[in-house]
Amino acid sequence: MLKNELEKRFFPYVIKPGRYAGGEPGTVTKDPTGKTLYCHAFPDKYEIGQSYLGLQAIYHIINSDDRFVCERTFAVDIDAEEILRKENLPLFSLESFRDINEFDAVGFTLSYEMVFTNLLNMLNLAGMPIRSKDRNDSHPIIMAGGPAAYNPEPMADFIDLFFIGDAEEGLIEMLEILHTLKGKTKKEKLLTIAQKVQSVYIPAFYDVNRKPIEKSSPKEIFARVQPELKREYYPDHPIVPLVETVHEHLAVEIMRGCPQGCRFCQAGPIYRPVRMKPVE
Repeated sequence: MLKNELEKRFFPYVIKPGRYAGGEPGTVTKDPTGKTLYCHAFPDKYEIGQSYLGLQAIYHIINSDDRFVCERTFAVDIDAEEILRKENLPLFSLESFRDINEFDAVGFTLSYEMVFTNLLNMLNLAGMPIRSKDRNDSHPIIMAGGPAAYNPEPMADFIDLFFIGDAEEGLIEMLEILHTLKGKTKKEKLLTIAQKVQSVYIPAFYDVNRKPIEKSSPKEIFARVQPELKREYYPDHPIVPLVETVHEHLAVEIMRGCPQGCRFCQAGPIYRPVRMKPVE
């Protein structure tokens, strides 16, 4: 098992093993039998990614559905990368120490442009081809979302599927299709997602002029807006890190979007319209 190899050849030699060991209060472990396996990948250090409220929400929403398993992985630090490469060990998930290649889909949060190279490095550490066209049906479908996905073209050669906008419901819709189409080809899965899920951009289905070459692909893609920030999107028992993170506190989303409209702010146009949660 990969876990045994990591315990012998990885964890004793990294500077901060708590970044990679999992087991935090609030984590979910499931029997994967018959389930669709999704790994949420944050292309930055654990201390940054585990402070991100969106990761907590996605983790909770997916694991609340008995059809799916959601696990996590993060960009490893320089010392850990050196050991993984030296020992020929793959990038792995924190919950089950499963090789990333064993998941049905891996979804990356593109928080800002500086993580693009981290994402490519994570694919390389996982031992899979970096470019989408070089990956086959044996590889997981590589998804991306988050603020920097609103301009997907810089990463279009590397990502199978971009989801633009609020993902609380859209991600479940995509996983439902992957669950139903288990055993089908990558193209069959992507065609069905393009046909049935709004706010999805699949670069392989467009020509060099960004014109659709598949009937199911829309000419224009609009960001998904979640009109209501539902209570059930937020975990009753969020993951509590066992190592110090950049935000050493519980995060609570009281609103999405901002009424100020500052011209320099990326979040203003991305997260509009403003949606306030009731005080109670």
